[in-house]
Amino acid sequence: MAIYFCLSGIHDLKSELVTCDPDLIETNMVLLQFPSPHFTSQDFVKRMAEVKKGDEEQVVVKAALWFKNSVRCVLHSDLKQEDVDCAMKKIRGIVS
Repeated sequence: MAIYFCLSGIHDLKSELVTCDPDLIETNMVLLQFPSPHFTSQDFVKRMAEVKKGDEEQVVVKAALWFKNSVRCVLHSDLKQEDVDCAMKKIRGIVS
């Protein structure tokens, strides 16, 4: 299941910048929390929408601000595993 792959992949990063709970799968949404004041949910959304020359993945991933320090990403049925892999590589590159 792509949503579990995504959530567990982010959780397994053990990042201080972004957290999630892979056990809270209820829909096709991925909810991420940003506990650090050094990298906010706004920073994440902006960076996911950018493609920089040195990025391993040259893709734009749309994400939406959700409450105070959270981001919502929605997966849909047209996504392939390679799409999710690209998004995960981009996330790893940003928060690692």
